[in-house]
Amino acid sequence: QLLQQPPAVAEAKLLEANASARSEAKKEDDNEEGMLRREALQGDGRSQMPAVAADGAARLVKTIEHYTFADGEDSVSFSVQFDKDLWDGASKYVEERQIRVDSRATSLEIWLEGVPVSAKCFETQADWRLALAP
Repeated sequence: QLLQQPPAVAEAKLLEANASARSEAKKEDDNEEGMLRREALQGDGRSQMPAVAADGAARLVKTIEHYTFADGEDSVSFSVQFDKDLWDGASKYVEERQIRVDSRATSLEIWLEGVPVSAKCFETQADWRLALAP
């Protein structure tokens, strides 16, 4: 199973991790590079966190902010619908070879490699990432 904790605990820790990530993104946005990224992504109303340059990465890294979460008695499941959770039309730019999933007993990491950051910025590609852990 994806997470070996009671679903309510896993969900609370996930919310805490997302709040921490948003705080870090706010610090990034305060510099000039952050302002430039924000301007490039300004037209996409669903996305609140900017794409960031990661050390040694060839492309920007963008957090997958929206996803579906469902908890059962002994399991937790997550899904990402590209057109709904990234941006309308994103599924046209995602092929199976671009999807990487790392599922462990206490964590889940999903990567969508080389997907445009928004419908209005096709030329700027990013590696979209969803990382969940208690």
